[in-house]
Amino acid sequence: MKQRIGTMKPSGEVVTDRDLVFTAIYNALYEKHLQEPEKGIVVAKGTPQQRRATWSELLKLAHVLEDFFIFRDMRTGHKSCSTCIHWKSISKESPHMGECTRRGIRPVHAWSCCKKPKEEGDNGNSHSG
Repeated sequence: MKQRIGTMKPSGEVVTDRDLVFTAIYNALYEKHLQEPEKGIVVAKGTPQQRRATWSELLKLAHVLEDFFIFRDMRTGHKSCSTCIHWKSISKESPHMGECTRRGIRPVHAWSCCKKPKEEGDNGNSHSG
């Protein structure tokens, strides 16, 4: 597969795992769209829950999902539970699943976030609530 869609990150800015995944998703869906412009995917075929989407519709949904993460990053200052001193992984098989040791909440995804996660070296309590 030829990469047709690259990252929009400025030169010198870190390309995150999420950037990598979305770039791969965009390229895979765009390639399918070029090969089969009128086709797509059917999920739960033959059941009442059946759902269809074309490759271009899926590209649009991927952009919506990426925008959600971008706006959340803007709101939280690019911090997530995985950078918080109160988060710990609870699974070797799925290390992105963990718990908030401060609040005693589990499972918590590594990309979840409080309003202000407390990072190593923070002075004072930056958690809300």
